[in-house]
Amino acid sequence: MNQADIRILRNNDPDCLLLQQAGYVLVGTSWGAHLDIDDSFSMDSLLARIEKVESQGYRLEMLGAGYAQAIFDLEVLNNPHYPYTPATHQVMPTLETTKALFKPNSWNFGAFFNDSLVGVCATSKRSNKTEIDFGSVHHEHRGKGVGIGIGAYAIKTLIDLEERHFATGGAEVNSASRATVQKLGFQIDEIWHSYSLPI
Repeated sequence: MNQADIRILRNNDPDCLLLQQAGYVLVGTSWGAHLDIDDSFSMDSLLARIEKVESQGYRLEMLGAGYAQAIFDLEVLNNPHYPYTPATHQVMPTLETTKALFKPNSWNFGAFFNDSLVGVCATSKRSNKTEIDFGSVHHEHRGKGVGIGIGAYAIKTLIDLEERHFATGGAEVNSASRATVQKLGFQIDEIWHSYSLPI
């Protein structure tokens, strides 16, 4: 699929109908979500998610740049499992792009099991929001709450650092990712459609 032929619009944009009338077809749907922290926000759910994963023998921590190689190795393994939409495509990383995750105003978090990195959550601040850029878990450790545990640990740590506004997004076909961010308190408030002309 030629990325230059892709049009990405909010689902309520009148141009969606115009594109369909012009022969474009829907090739992907994605979503955006936001979490704004105020005095009514309770940390109890985040703490419970963290406790659950730690009780299974996992260690959660913020990662320094010395873990770039371990993140790279994990992401190369996990990259083929990311769902594809034109708006959410996760490019295969290089070691250099992985090292760039440690730029200023960026925070990366990991889950370890027997001292091996088995899950990661990468975040970065853009304007007044902190974006959860991506998260992934080694296939042998999925289904154990590791992904949501890292997410909860990341958000709690960032709240402690006085970050208050969070955003993320994903592919509509990745129902697990959507369910995870909703359980963390995010509200799905954007739907995006990707259109392309048939080949």
